[in-house]
Amino acid sequence: MNRHPLDLFSLITGTLFLVLGVLFMLDEQGVTNVDGRWVPASVLLAMGTAGIASSIRSDRVASTTDNDAPNTQVSD
Repeated sequence: MNRHPLDLFSLITGTLFLVLGVLFMLDEQGVTNVDGRWVPASVLLAMGTAGIASSIRSDRVASTTDNDAPNTQVSD
């Protein structure tokens, strides 16, 4: 089984939606009080952070794989 690279954007957004789901579930049970006005702002912040992080990570991965490429020049 081959490992695939970590997708930070999907990981962070999935974690965010899981946390929001748990918070709203706890709100319905009366355990906590969730104010829905902060949800859109937190979603946009998390998705923006994940997008920047995955962009930076993909730049690093691309630059390391370019350096690891074998030298294909033919010497005379």
